[in-house]
Amino acid sequence: MARGKIRPVTPGDIPAITRIVRACGFPERSEAGWHWVLFENPDQDGIPSGWVCERDGTIVAFVGNFASRYRIGERMLRAAIGHTLVTDLSAGRQAGITLARHGLRQSGVDVYSTLNNNGVSARILPRIGAAPWLGEAGRVWLEWPTAPLRIAATQLQKRLHRPAPDRERFDRAFDLGLDVADRPAPRVTVEPLDRLDDVDLARLSGRLAETGQAVRLFDRERLDYRRRDPDRAGGLNYLLARIGGVPALLAGTLLTKPSADGLEHVEIVDWLGVDDEDGIAAQIAVLRHILSRARRARVAKVRMHFPRAVPEAVTQAGGWCLTRELDYDPCHVQFRDNAMRQAWTPRPGDTDYFFASRTPPRLMR
Repeated sequence: MARGKIRPVTPGDIPAITRIVRACGFPERSEAGWHWVLFENPDQDGIPSGWVCERDGTIVAFVGNFASRYRIGERMLRAAIGHTLVTDLSAGRQAGITLARHGLRQSGVDVYSTLNNNGVSARILPRIGAAPWLGEAGRVWLEWPTAPLRIAATQLQKRLHRPAPDRERFDRAFDLGLDVADRPAPRVTVEPLDRLDDVDLARLSGRLAETGQAVRLFDRERLDYRRRDPDRAGGLNYLLARIGGVPALLAGTLLTKPSADGLEHVEIVDWLGVDDEDGIAAQIAVLRHILSRARRARVAKVRMHFPRAVPEAVTQAGGWCLTRELDYDPCHVQFRDNAMRQAWTPRPGDTDYFFASRTPPRLMR
């Protein structure tokens, strides 16, 4: 089988990418949605948005390459996250491996990672130079059931009726009320992103940087970009929490579905908090606030990936929850900068959850 030509992705490739993604069963996006993911990220800035493999003039495979910037003290570093590795099964044999290897060999980044890969990629990536990373801390996530009776009824219905796999279910609207200011605890306030400016966000970023951690850069431009998904009519909310008036936590939540016939849930897609005594108190208040809002809206559950990056006192304060674990490593990494290796603990916002997750039918544009 011919290797094919590998080149950076261009806007003109989007129709072919959309076709292959649909054929592979990944969450579907419109062409405008793919343009947003690939070509509107303010951190891309010279880093390829991905690559395609062409054979006989036809695109047979694609891999995305989402860029982020990090701060360690006064240093700025560049990271790339591999995502959406898809091949045309009729003509793209071995092209996926070739593209994955090409992504690993790219220059101009300090770390290359995949933090949300599937079981097939987990078998391939170690063979081409991306080491499994984080161990159990990368495989586990927490689930807080917030509508247990709905979950039980749905499981019973599946056993009795086996709903058709092509039928979207549970497409009603859910009003979480996370887009308004609130006071979830006596000293803690939360405000939506629309009420914030870069001064608020910079104060929080500076506090996080003082810990010596690698902190992803975040400001209004970057967070507004995450909320501009052309395929989604709501369901992504950002909150800044203050305790005693001091910024202590940035949290992002996404209303999503694990599959066409699965119950919806709230995915915590960002969690950047200060871990001192006041910061932990703010994180506890915000987690309880999200859980309370999900229960009130009768959303099935709330999920958090990378919970080991969050103080245990915070996750325990959420009450009884389930610990889920994959039977493979979804996190692989290749470091080119030793400081990043020492200082980076991935959190939910460091991966592709905000754009790679399924959109519930009621929220599709």
